[in-house]
Amino acid sequence: MELQPAPNAAGAADDRVTALARAKLAEFQRLKGIKNPMTLEDAKASHHKLYKSLLAEAAAEVEGSKENVHPNTPMRPSPAPAPRRKLAAARRPAPPPKPDSGDAKRLEPAATPSSTKKRELEQPPDEEPAAKKKPTPPDQDDESELTDDQLEAVYEAIRKSDHGTSTKKVIQRKAEAVILATAAHALQAPQLQRAPRAAAVSAVAPAPVWVAGSILGGAAGTPFVVKATNSWYSDPTVLKLPSWTPPNKVFMPVWTVLYGLIGLTGYRAAVNSALPGLAVGHYIANLAWAPLFFGLKKLKLAAALQFGLLGSLAAVWSAFKRDARLLIPYAVWLSYATVLNLAICRLNPSGVQTVEDRTPTGVAALY
Repeated sequence: MELQPAPNAAGAADDRVTALARAKLAEFQRLKGIKNPMTLEDAKASHHKLYKSLLAEAAAEVEGSKENVHPNTPMRPSPAPAPRRKLAAARRPAPPPKPDSGDAKRLEPAATPSSTKKRELEQPPDEEPAAKKKPTPPDQDDESELTDDQLEAVYEAIRKSDHGTSTKKVIQRKAEAVILATAAHALQAPQLQRAPRAAAVSAVAPAPVWVAGSILGGAAGTPFVVKATNSWYSDPTVLKLPSWTPPNKVFMPVWTVLYGLIGLTGYRAAVNSALPGLAVGHYIANLAWAPLFFGLKKLKLAAALQFGLLGSLAAVWSAFKRDARLLIPYAVWLSYATVLNLAICRLNPSGVQTVEDRTPTGVAALY
């Protein structure tokens, strides 16, 4: 009894090709140790070249297995033991029966490369087509075969892109990277602008020069202080002092340290472009206090100057930012000196009158 293939043999062959391709994809991913394997449908959607290569290899293995099958392998019995040549000739001219309903038409298997290959094998030798070259299926091209290195490169790209990240996400990530780089550059821009100024300030006058200059400026009032402390300032008959007045030998070391801190703070502010003009005016007014108090003996005017120094220091305090910590000892001593000056004015309401001030000179001495 002659055997002939079932009507749905082409669909079964396609299912075998798809199943074999899916098995090859799963085995390859298992050997490569991919944690999140993808399906054959994912490969068709995002990696078409890999998908075509897997289908080509699976189709070749299926066709090879068909060629090795014995022609008398029983598939389905035919009602008449007609010769194979006559059966093939009788099938070719007769058109396929059309289904009566639309559902049957949709269930009809479509022509695939495997079914085309099977029909060519069933043709008799004397009726072979003139062109022996196997037509290339529409979903295959010359580059369908991928080497192992190419497949490994494709899977490496899949692992890095989290199984086919879309182009929109890639563009979004690149845009975020550009924005972060721009923001980092903008944050570093002020530092690049401050560097030339810091180099220029250090080249003209480094920190030791600022400290020494501030101390020397404060030493300009030392002659007035020394002369007063050796005469009327230490004479209780001329000037009354509160009991908490510091000893005279404390003035020089204390003001040396304070002027040094003022110079260092000014240098750091100049480097950072944060030295306001009011701070310079404050320093000059501070230098004028010693000649005013100890030289001219203007106690009340010196007290008023002390209040001005406190106000200007408070105004420029925020401009020094973290470097304002260096001015804390100066602010404490300036507050103490202001209170001491007010106490001296209260104890000496008429001011200071020394023997020289009470002794008439010039024309008044003749009368």
